[in-house]
Amino acid sequence: MSLRGRVLSAALVVAACRASWCRASEEEFLPWRSFAIECSDDTRAGKVALSARAGKGGLESLSIRAFGKAYSLSAADLLKMKGYPLDSAKVTHEAGYAKTGGHTVHLKFTRRHIDRSGKPVEGRAVVSVSEGKGLAVSVWERE
Repeated sequence: MSLRGRVLSAALVVAACRASWCRASEEEFLPWRSFAIECSDDTRAGKVALSARAGKGGLESLSIRAFGKAYSLSAADLLKMKGYPLDSAKVTHEAGYAKTGGHTVHLKFTRRHIDRSGKPVEGRAVVSVSEGKGLAVSVWERE
């Protein structure tokens, strides 16, 4: 195929692609208002279950059942987690070290936003329940 033919073919492909983009509508996520998760039984943590509910003001409740005990976040911990979407939640676990509480189940949240100076910021919130130390909430952000 000649150079002219290749250029014409490329132009037709670009025109066809642009035409298909114009017909597409913009897709948006539907924010989660609540969730209830039951994980597979773990030999150390036992039955692990998590539930959360969010409202217009942010997270309203979050509870974790692990190691045969139920834990709920306090109002202060819920406030720390303001702005973290429920649909970013991921559940993990680790063997851990005795000095840090041993076997631990984590519920991890992430969020991304632009700060006032226009820089992107990534935030993480982790709700952890360890066999030896119980409930802990950690929140941090980085550019």
